[in-house]
Amino acid sequence: MKFQSIGHWIEHTAAHAPADHGLVFAGVPTSFRALHKAVNFVAHWYRNRSLGRGDVVGLYLPNCPEIVQAHLAHMRLGAVTLPLNTAYRGAELAYILADAGAVAVVTDADGAGVIQSVRGDLPRLRDVIVVEEEGVTHLEGALMFPVPQYTLMEDTPDELPPLPIDPRVGPDDVAMILYTSGTTGRPKGAPLTHRNIMANLAGVIEAWRIGMADRFLLTLPLFHAHGLIMGLHSALFAGCTTFVRRGFDAEEVLRELAELRCTLFMGVPTHYFRFLRSTALSALDLSSMRLFTCGSAPLDEVTWREFHKRTGHAIVERYGLSETLFNTTNPIDGPCVPGTVGVPFPGVEIRIANEQHQPLATGEAGEIQVRGDNVFGGYLNRPEANAEALRDGWFSTGDVGRIRPQDGYLEILGRIKDLIITGGYNVYPVEVEAMLLAVPGVEEVAVVGKPSQEWGETVHAVIVPSPGAHLQAEDLTRLAKRALADYKCPRSFSFVQSLPRNAMGKVQKNVLRDELAPDRAHARRAGAAR
Repeated sequence: MKFQSIGHWIEHTAAHAPADHGLVFAGVPTSFRALHKAVNFVAHWYRNRSLGRGDVVGLYLPNCPEIVQAHLAHMRLGAVTLPLNTAYRGAELAYILADAGAVAVVTDADGAGVIQSVRGDLPRLRDVIVVEEEGVTHLEGALMFPVPQYTLMEDTPDELPPLPIDPRVGPDDVAMILYTSGTTGRPKGAPLTHRNIMANLAGVIEAWRIGMADRFLLTLPLFHAHGLIMGLHSALFAGCTTFVRRGFDAEEVLRELAELRCTLFMGVPTHYFRFLRSTALSALDLSSMRLFTCGSAPLDEVTWREFHKRTGHAIVERYGLSETLFNTTNPIDGPCVPGTVGVPFPGVEIRIANEQHQPLATGEAGEIQVRGDNVFGGYLNRPEANAEALRDGWFSTGDVGRIRPQDGYLEILGRIKDLIITGGYNVYPVEVEAMLLAVPGVEEVAVVGKPSQEWGETVHAVIVPSPGAHLQAEDLTRLAKRALADYKCPRSFSFVQSLPRNAMGKVQKNVLRDELAPDRAHARRAGAAR
């Protein structure tokens, strides 16, 4: 491996990137060299607080300069970054902080209030470090984050001697702990090493040819692997100028892509769906763009084709997980096939396996398994889950897929837990969803299994109609019967204004299933609480 740790790779970028390259927050540029100074300042402060190698530090912040400074200070000292979704509250936040063994957390004033409310449940949590905001000068028992905004300029005040990267930090040290979404129980912590992250991103940078000439607009939250690892670290490793937004607004993002002459955008399906509803999409000059990518949730073919038709850009879909980071991608030179996630990134192996973990032939459907330096070593404090998920270096993803014989591209059919078994037949929701999305007036759809005494489950479709559309279940049933085998056809429909989604825009099918089977949902929640 070229670098010993993430900190070493970032140090290399700071030394070799052009002087005007770096991060831009809210229009304020920070060169990689200036960022390096700010990180050095924070690392000194951390060390004076006795925070160092192996200490877990939570980052409970929206996108801001301080989340980057703190994280990179962790990488220099060998501390472990614990990204925390800013939507977490009370018990869920306390559970993750306790399970990870966090000794400190960096947050803002709002987050500090949430943490203070559960601090009695966190005996190991020593420091609550608050980013100073206008009007906030003191919170009882909290420390103030050491780098105010002005130190982001090139002439950082209070120069300190460079603090060397802890020489004990190596590729197999844990760099971050990512927590899974926990849709079927409590979230599980996935520790990722410096090796996991560096090996994987070397493949991403190679496959997507990310370089210093790129101009990247980053709107993804930095508490998620998509934003923090694929987004921020790709930029930091490649040395490209990156414009970091606090949040997503379709009109503003499109305008900035055009005005800033960006070349790279990483999004989720919700972003592209909203782009298509914006009049700015056709009005602005996006000729500087070379790469639009999409991940974190499936992108429907209707959105892909409409975006390609209106912009000329093929969205490059990729596939990843917290436990394995980024596994496959459509090629940026070869054909992008909507509804597929392409071929493995360099250094990643993919296979399809049966229930006995034996590989299946090309074209057969089964569980997707992943192997490579990108794969984590096991869940935190979960020996039973590890025994089930990791065998002979292969990680069982819980996703169903098949490798297409004609081009070797991976096609994802859904989660194993989302598979509908009706009267003994297997129904993959993605196939039914694709058919319904092609119906005029259907804006969004999610297909789930509905409990049935006779069939075990029946196919149920939850539909979001397009504005002004008047959909009838009878018409949809008739169209489905023309396109699908009878056992795949929805037996019932519900029409809603929106689908429940998590922070990354992924549809929460467990919520929809709970609404169809409240007794089962209550039993599962009771079991998870024990």
